[in-house]
Amino acid sequence: MKRGGWYGHPVGAVCAALAVLAVSWYTLSGADMGPREDSSLSAFIVTLRHDAHDARDIERTIAVPIEDALAAIPGISGSMSYSEYGLASVVVRFAHGTKTTEKYDAVREAVQRVYESLPDSVERPSIRSTSEGSDPVWTAAVISGEYAPSELGSFLDRTVRPRLEK
Repeated sequence: MKRGGWYGHPVGAVCAALAVLAVSWYTLSGADMGPREDSSLSAFIVTLRHDAHDARDIERTIAVPIEDALAAIPGISGSMSYSEYGLASVVVRFAHGTKTTEKYDAVREAVQRVYESLPDSVERPSIRSTSEGSDPVWTAAVISGEYAPSELGSFLDRTVRPRLEK
């Protein structure tokens, strides 16, 4: 009777056993296999609203000063900002080695210093923490010839956002 499958061949069985041992050793030796829930890499998203101001003004008066203040914090691995009509969001990433509470406190203090110099019409900043793997899947820009920017934002919030969130 002839045996079938890979287990009927001694060379195949030995290779399979070696592969299992290699993967087990690699995993148990603490090799980094991608982002983990307990990873010390973290990011914070700082959001400020300033109604009735276009993206260029928001970038110049809010996003750039916030990015500059955050860049002075030790342990920053990078930052980026998004400015749109009435809204600035700045994402700051930290490298390994700093405790999350220390990171948050440093971000809060830097943002507060900039916020105090902004016009009174700017809303209080929102600071949210996020993990390394929770970036948006995609980002879209919408331009309309029919709607003014404020009307377009309202239309997208009422109509498009609920459909995308399903």
